[in-house]
Amino acid sequence: MSAYRYERDGEGIVTVTINPAGQPASIMDEGTAGELLDRLERDTISGVIITIDQASPATACTVSENSLSARQQVFNRLSAYKSMLRRLETLGKPVVAAINGPTQGRDYELCLAAHHRIAVNDLAIAIGLPDVAAGLIPCNGGVARLVRLIGLEKGLPLLMAGTKLAPEKAKETGLIDQLAASSGELQSMARDWIAANPAAGQPWDQKGYKMPGGTPSSPNIAQQIFVAPAILRKKCADGQPAQESILAVAVEGAQVDLESALRIESRYFTDLLFRTAAG
Repeated sequence: MSAYRYERDGEGIVTVTINPAGQPASIMDEGTAGELLDRLERDTISGVIITIDQASPATACTVSENSLSARQQVFNRLSAYKSMLRRLETLGKPVVAAINGPTQGRDYELCLAAHHRIAVNDLAIAIGLPDVAAGLIPCNGGVARLVRLIGLEKGLPLLMAGTKLAPEKAKETGLIDQLAASSGELQSMARDWIAANPAAGQPWDQKGYKMPGGTPSSPNIAQQIFVAPAILRKKCADGQPAQESILAVAVEGAQVDLESALRIESRYFTDLLFRTAAG
């Protein structure tokens, strides 16, 4: 059994179904992701549609020892998976995430590596990055990409609260780009978008890209960043480490290129994971 199903049609559009129905849901690790990217890069394709049949299972983030080698191992695994997502978004072909079920955490981080996101307009679907509920932060590019997609002003509150949004609100906020009335329309819209955007790429990879709403040095953003720590301290005397880490990752990452931002995210996640394990 595989963590994904790969189907190529006569037009060269590949549909990658993560956790196909009828099979046990599993986590797509860096090895499996590497196999998929190798195949996409080797095959003759015109575009990719990524859909998720079953949500990836939650994983217990535990550590057996607190050592430099253990920390480096976690950091390296994060970096390896992130490099696969980076290969996906720089594939040179349009990639669409077709969302037809709850898409949170790791699954939404995969969608953020697509060039376009379409969701079925169903209130049963929740979209977002709720990692703070587990005392952690998104670790597969969620912070780095979301603030580049919708900006710090809108992205930080969502990340720090772990907000999950229904499709209509997700579109209004910028987490997705289009709404479909049904699963059938979802697929046709994805194909239409691929046909209309053969040279699609990520906005942050385009020359002249500017972060929506401004950078940390912009007056409105600087004010938001300035008051955030005080708000966190007011909520909890000991602070809230996950939220503090998200703030740091977002602000530091917004001032560098994406690859550097991804490394910053991995570093903070690794540190938070081991701090949490140590109690």
